[in-house]
Amino acid sequence: MWRAYIPVITPKAVEIAWAAGILDGEGHFGVHRGHTRMNRFMVQIRVRMTHKETIQRLQSILGGAVGGPYQDSRHATWLPIWTWTAGNRAHQAYVVRLLRPHLVTRRKQAGHVLRFIHWRQQQSVGTGRGSLVVPAWVCHV
Repeated sequence: MWRAYIPVITPKAVEIAWAAGILDGEGHFGVHRGHTRMNRFMVQIRVRMTHKETIQRLQSILGGAVGGPYQDSRHATWLPIWTWTAGNRAHQAYVVRLLRPHLVTRRKQAGHVLRFIHWRQQQSVGTGRGSLVVPAWVCHV
């Protein structure tokens, strides 16, 4: 089950630092090729963990979507997994700008994600929905 929203209230500094710590340790910032169309790239910012309350707190601070619980059928004894995901590109850029000053381990990946979002916005101005020539650095994010 997915529930998504963007926060209405600006998070407090301590909440931002807490969220940055969770994403720095457990999060993922990446740009990936689409599964159905190889010329389509998608930004992904997410956290996956078994502690539902942590995922819900991330959503209350950063907005985004919560999914789960997911049970891995190959590992029936493992705890179910919950997922927090940043929404569209505007929300993803908001999350990176908010958290990046506090990131250590994932700072470089977050920077690549932000760079891709800005590049993609520039490409989509007046170009329609055609295929794009993707720069080489995207393939290494």
